[in-house]
Amino acid sequence: MAGEAKPTFGERVKYKLEQLGRRNAAAIKRRLRPPVWPVEADGRLRLHVGCGLIDAPGFVNVDLLAAPHVHVQAPIDDLSAFPDGCADLLYACHCLEHFGFRHTHTVLAEWARILRPGGVMRVAVPDFGVIARAYAAGGTMRELQSLLLGGQDYRLNFHAAVFDEQHLRELMGAVGIADIHRWDPRAVDHHDFTDESSITCRVGAETVLLSLNLEGRKA
Repeated sequence: MAGEAKPTFGERVKYKLEQLGRRNAAAIKRRLRPPVWPVEADGRLRLHVGCGLIDAPGFVNVDLLAAPHVHVQAPIDDLSAFPDGCADLLYACHCLEHFGFRHTHTVLAEWARILRPGGVMRVAVPDFGVIARAYAAGGTMRELQSLLLGGQDYRLNFHAAVFDEQHLRELMGAVGIADIHRWDPRAVDHHDFTDESSITCRVGAETVLLSLNLEGRKA
Protein backbone atom coordinates (compact mmCIF):
# COMPACT_ATOMS: atom_id res chain seq x y z
CA MET A 1 0.00 0.00 0.00
CA ALA A 2 1.03 3.62 -0.49
CA GLY A 3 3.28 4.92 2.26
CA GLU A 4 4.68 1.51 3.23
CA ALA A 5 8.48 1.27 3.47
CA LYS A 6 10.12 -0.97 0.87
CA PRO A 7 12.00 -3.97 2.27
CA THR A 8 15.77 -3.62 2.19
CA PHE A 9 17.92 -5.81 -0.03
CA GLY A 10 18.99 -7.83 3.03
CA GLU A 11 15.37 -8.39 4.05
CA ARG A 12 14.49 -9.57 0.53
CA VAL A 13 17.42 -12.00 0.49
CA LYS A 14 16.43 -13.35 3.91
CA TYR A 15 12.83 -13.86 2.73
CA LYS A 16 14.01 -15.73 -0.39
CA LEU A 17 16.28 -17.98 1.65
CA GLU A 18 13.47 -18.77 4.07
CA GLN A 19 11.16 -19.62 1.15
CA LEU A 20 13.81 -21.86 -0.40
CA GLY A 21 14.37 -23.62 2.91
CA ARG A 22 10.65 -24.29 3.36
CA ARG A 23 10.33 -25.67 -0.16
CA ASN A 24 13.36 -27.94 0.22
CA ALA A 25 12.07 -29.24 3.57
CA ALA A 26 8.64 -29.86 2.05
CA ALA A 27 10.16 -31.81 -0.86
CA ILE A 28 12.15 -34.04 1.50
CA LYS A 29 9.11 -34.66 3.70
CA ARG A 30 7.03 -35.57 0.65
CA ARG A 31 9.59 -38.13 -0.53
CA LEU A 32 9.84 -39.73 2.90
CA ARG A 33 6.09 -39.84 3.48
CA PRO A 34 3.95 -39.48 0.32
CA PRO A 35 0.46 -38.08 0.99
CA VAL A 36 -2.43 -40.52 1.27
CA TRP A 37 -5.20 -40.05 -1.27
CA PRO A 38 -8.49 -39.09 0.36
CA VAL A 39 -11.25 -41.70 0.27
CA GLU A 40 -14.65 -40.02 0.25
CA ALA A 41 -17.73 -41.81 1.59
CA ASP A 42 -19.70 -40.82 -1.51
CA GLY A 43 -16.99 -42.23 -3.81
CA ARG A 44 -16.59 -38.95 -5.68
CA LEU A 45 -13.27 -37.63 -6.94
CA ARG A 46 -12.60 -33.95 -6.24
CA LEU A 47 -9.46 -32.34 -7.62
CA HIS A 48 -7.79 -29.17 -6.39
CA VAL A 49 -5.52 -28.12 -9.26
CA GLY A 50 -2.89 -25.49 -8.57
CA CYS A 51 -3.42 -26.04 -4.86
CA GLY A 52 -0.16 -24.38 -3.78
CA LEU A 53 0.10 -24.40 0.00
CA ILE A 54 -3.63 -25.09 0.53
CA ASP A 55 -4.48 -28.62 1.69
CA ALA A 56 -8.22 -28.74 1.02
CA PRO A 57 -10.04 -31.50 2.94
CA GLY A 58 -11.36 -34.28 0.71
CA PHE A 59 -9.52 -33.11 -2.42
CA VAL A 60 -6.76 -34.73 -4.44
CA ASN A 61 -4.17 -31.95 -4.64
CA VAL A 62 -2.35 -31.30 -7.93
CA ASP A 63 0.53 -28.83 -8.23
CA LEU A 64 4.11 -28.44 -9.42
CA LEU A 65 5.07 -27.65 -5.83
CA ALA A 66 6.69 -30.58 -4.02
CA ALA A 67 4.67 -29.95 -0.85
CA PRO A 68 3.81 -32.76 1.60
CA HIS A 69 0.08 -32.55 0.79
CA VAL A 70 0.45 -32.63 -3.03
CA HIS A 71 -0.78 -36.00 -4.29
CA VAL A 72 0.11 -35.49 -7.97
CA GLN A 73 3.10 -33.30 -8.76
CA ALA A 74 2.47 -32.15 -12.32
CA PRO A 75 1.77 -29.06 -14.44
CA ILE A 76 -1.93 -28.31 -14.17
CA ASP A 77 -2.33 -27.83 -17.93
CA ASP A 78 -1.39 -31.50 -18.40
CA LEU A 79 -3.60 -33.78 -16.31
CA SER A 80 -2.68 -36.92 -18.25
CA ALA A 81 -2.42 -38.76 -14.91
CA PHE A 82 -6.24 -38.70 -14.90
CA PRO A 83 -8.50 -40.43 -17.46
CA ASP A 84 -11.35 -38.76 -19.30
CA GLY A 85 -14.51 -38.19 -17.29
CA CYS A 86 -13.12 -39.27 -13.92
CA ALA A 87 -13.67 -36.19 -11.74
CA ASP A 88 -16.83 -34.93 -10.09
CA LEU A 89 -15.42 -31.53 -9.12
CA LEU A 90 -12.39 -29.63 -10.37
CA TYR A 91 -11.40 -26.55 -8.37
CA ALA A 92 -8.80 -24.02 -9.55
CA CYS A 93 -8.20 -20.88 -7.50
CA HIS A 94 -6.12 -18.00 -8.86
CA CYS A 95 -4.00 -20.10 -11.17
CA LEU A 96 -5.65 -19.77 -14.62
CA GLU A 97 -4.25 -16.22 -14.93
CA HIS A 98 -0.71 -17.64 -14.74
CA PHE A 99 -1.10 -19.08 -18.26
CA GLY A 100 -0.76 -16.93 -21.37
CA PHE A 101 -4.07 -15.67 -22.71
CA ARG A 102 -3.54 -17.62 -25.95
CA HIS A 103 -3.21 -20.83 -23.91
CA THR A 104 -6.28 -20.33 -21.69
CA HIS A 105 -8.66 -22.29 -23.93
CA THR A 106 -6.30 -25.27 -24.00
CA VAL A 107 -5.99 -25.27 -20.21
CA LEU A 108 -9.75 -25.11 -19.67
CA ALA A 109 -10.31 -27.83 -22.28
CA GLU A 110 -7.92 -30.11 -20.38
CA TRP A 111 -9.77 -29.43 -17.15
CA ALA A 112 -13.10 -30.13 -18.84
CA ARG A 113 -11.75 -33.37 -20.32
CA ILE A 114 -11.38 -35.06 -16.97
CA LEU A 115 -14.81 -34.00 -15.69
CA ARG A 116 -17.63 -36.51 -15.93
CA PRO A 117 -20.85 -35.31 -17.61
CA GLY A 118 -22.54 -33.15 -14.98
CA GLY A 119 -19.27 -32.65 -13.12
CA VAL A 120 -18.53 -29.19 -11.73
CA MET A 121 -15.75 -26.85 -12.83
CA ARG A 122 -15.21 -24.22 -10.13
CA VAL A 123 -12.82 -21.40 -10.99
CA ALA A 124 -11.56 -18.27 -9.22
CA VAL A 125 -9.43 -15.58 -10.88
CA PRO A 126 -8.62 -11.92 -10.16
CA ASP A 127 -11.47 -9.73 -11.45
CA PHE A 128 -10.02 -7.22 -13.92
CA GLY A 129 -13.21 -5.15 -13.71
CA VAL A 130 -12.72 -4.63 -9.97
CA ILE A 131 -9.03 -3.77 -10.42
CA ALA A 132 -9.91 -1.23 -13.12
CA ARG A 133 -12.59 0.32 -10.87
CA ALA A 134 -10.12 0.52 -8.00
CA TYR A 135 -7.60 2.32 -10.20
CA ALA A 136 -10.26 4.72 -11.52
CA ALA A 137 -11.31 5.45 -7.92
CA GLY A 138 -7.79 6.58 -7.02
CA GLY A 139 -5.92 3.35 -6.31
CA THR A 140 -2.21 3.66 -7.02
CA MET A 141 -0.18 1.49 -9.36
CA ARG A 142 1.94 0.40 -6.40
CA GLU A 143 -1.19 -0.87 -4.63
CA LEU A 144 -2.69 -2.61 -7.64
CA GLN A 145 0.13 -3.93 -9.81
CA SER A 146 0.59 -7.18 -7.86
CA LEU A 147 -3.15 -7.88 -8.15
CA LEU A 148 -2.90 -7.45 -11.90
CA LEU A 149 0.56 -8.88 -12.61
CA GLY A 150 1.13 -11.34 -9.75
CA GLY A 151 3.37 -11.12 -6.72
CA GLN A 152 6.46 -11.98 -8.86
CA ASP A 153 8.27 -13.22 -5.75
CA TYR A 154 9.13 -16.57 -7.37
CA ARG A 155 9.38 -17.89 -10.93
CA LEU A 156 5.80 -19.10 -11.34
CA ASN A 157 4.09 -16.16 -9.65
CA PHE A 158 3.49 -14.04 -12.76
CA HIS A 159 0.12 -13.28 -14.37
CA ALA A 160 -0.22 -13.60 -18.15
CA ALA A 161 -3.98 -13.20 -18.70
CA VAL A 162 -6.83 -11.04 -17.39
CA PHE A 163 -10.52 -11.83 -17.03
CA ASP A 164 -13.83 -10.15 -16.47
CA GLU A 165 -17.08 -12.05 -15.96
CA GLN A 166 -18.23 -12.02 -19.58
CA HIS A 167 -14.85 -13.16 -20.90
CA LEU A 168 -14.51 -16.02 -18.40
CA ARG A 169 -18.09 -17.13 -19.07
CA GLU A 170 -17.35 -17.29 -22.79
CA LEU A 171 -14.13 -19.25 -22.25
CA MET A 172 -15.80 -21.80 -19.97
CA GLY A 173 -18.76 -22.14 -22.33
CA ALA A 174 -16.42 -22.79 -25.26
CA VAL A 175 -15.10 -25.98 -23.58
CA GLY A 176 -18.55 -27.38 -22.84
CA ILE A 177 -19.34 -25.91 -19.43
CA ALA A 178 -23.00 -24.91 -19.00
CA ASP A 179 -25.18 -23.34 -16.30
CA ILE A 180 -22.36 -20.95 -15.40
CA HIS A 181 -22.94 -18.78 -12.34
CA ARG A 182 -21.09 -17.01 -9.54
CA TRP A 183 -20.28 -18.93 -6.38
CA ASP A 184 -19.76 -17.68 -2.84
CA PRO A 185 -16.82 -19.17 -0.89
CA ARG A 186 -18.80 -18.70 2.34
CA ALA A 187 -21.77 -20.74 1.14
CA VAL A 188 -20.66 -23.22 -1.53
CA ASP A 189 -20.20 -26.92 -0.71
CA HIS A 190 -16.74 -28.50 -0.26
CA HIS A 191 -15.12 -25.19 0.62
CA ASP A 192 -14.53 -25.24 4.36
CA PHE A 193 -11.11 -23.58 4.00
CA THR A 194 -9.85 -20.08 3.25
CA ASP A 195 -7.99 -19.13 0.08
CA GLU A 196 -7.75 -16.36 -2.52
CA SER A 197 -11.36 -16.79 -3.63
CA SER A 198 -12.20 -14.61 -0.59
CA ILE A 199 -9.61 -11.88 -1.21
CA THR A 200 -10.91 -8.31 -1.22
CA CYS A 201 -9.87 -5.00 -2.71
CA ARG A 202 -10.54 -1.35 -1.86
CA VAL A 203 -12.60 0.60 -4.42
CA GLY A 204 -12.71 4.13 -3.06
CA ALA A 205 -14.22 3.88 0.42
CA GLU A 206 -15.75 0.44 -0.27
CA THR A 207 -14.24 -3.01 0.26
CA VAL A 208 -15.31 -5.41 -2.49
CA LEU A 209 -14.49 -8.97 -3.50
CA LEU A 210 -11.47 -8.97 -5.81
CA SER A 211 -11.91 -12.57 -6.87
CA LEU A 212 -14.15 -13.45 -9.80
CA ASN A 213 -15.67 -16.80 -8.83
CA LEU A 214 -17.55 -18.77 -11.50
CA GLU A 215 -18.64 -22.38 -11.70
CA GLY A 216 -20.66 -24.51 -14.09
CA ARG A 217 -21.40 -28.11 -15.06
CA LYS A 218 -20.02 -30.14 -17.92
CA ALA A 219 -22.81 -30.50 -20.44
